[in-house]
Amino acid sequence: MKRNNMGNVFRLIRIANNNMSVKDAAEQIGVSSSYLCDIESGRKNISLESLNKFASFYNIPASQILLIDEAQIENNLDYKQTLKLILEYYILIESKNQTKTDENRVKKLLK
Repeated sequence: MKRNNMGNVFRLIRIANNNMSVKDAAEQIGVSSSYLCDIESGRKNISLESLNKFASFYNIPASQILLIDEAQIENNLDYKQTLKLILEYYILIESKNQTKTDENRVKKLLK
């Protein structure tokens, strides 16, 4: 089964954050590992509640996750390009000297 785009985004965010195992990530997020595996593989859609838990755990707004998914679809990004987009997002938000220009750059990357 081909991985759906949203599931791919969740998987790449998990990989971008110390490549945590599905089991460990699920435990920390508060969902079952089979549920997270099903989401990442595209067998299930994520619930709004789980999306918010995931976003909170990975310190990325749910709206940004949705924008990354949209950018992946609209720009036909492959695995590496999507991972690069996610990593650039984290680098910019973790910058101690984040400016409005940086925020605008992130928004532009995600569009």
